[in-house]
Amino acid sequence: MRTVARVAWTLCGLLMLGACAPAVSPVHVDSERDPSAPFSSYTTYDWTSGSRPADRRPELWQGDMVDWRVRTDIDEQLAAKGYRNEQLHPDFLVAYKMHVASKTIDSFKDLLEYRERGGQQGVSDAYVLGYQERSLTVEIFDARTRKLVWRSQATALLESAQERQQIRQAITKMLATFPAR
Repeated sequence: MRTVARVAWTLCGLLMLGACAPAVSPVHVDSERDPSAPFSSYTTYDWTSGSRPADRRPELWQGDMVDWRVRTDIDEQLAAKGYRNEQLHPDFLVAYKMHVASKTIDSFKDLLEYRERGGQQGVSDAYVLGYQERSLTVEIFDARTRKLVWRSQATALLESAQERQQIRQAITKMLATFPAR
């Protein structure tokens, strides 16, 4: 009887914890840089022409609006670090790609991990429908050598009502690791 009561209280606690999910799903960021890159000599940048999401399914991609948001947020972060956008003779080039993956929940452990990462769907929707995870990768190349000198990837659960905040949060966290002028 005591074991049943403990399990019941544990489940109640976990459900209450799930109900207190954060307002915006947390963003996980990994960054790396080439230690030999001449970051101190960089002052200007430009965008590569191929900076478009890899997955363009209509239900996952809102086209030019997402592209505009990503580029605007990156431009703002780079300007705050002292870099300027210059198309004629940039020191480095910026590219990004976005990927959306459908994930499934197959066990209670998967559900707990989903909740810990900020998932907000109900239990039945999470099991039956699954969820989506978005990855945003920003890469910076030396304009002269075309060598990759810095890369950062952010991953978060895709909650459509939070999309704008998720993009801004991801880019802010990612570029926090990029060297300032």
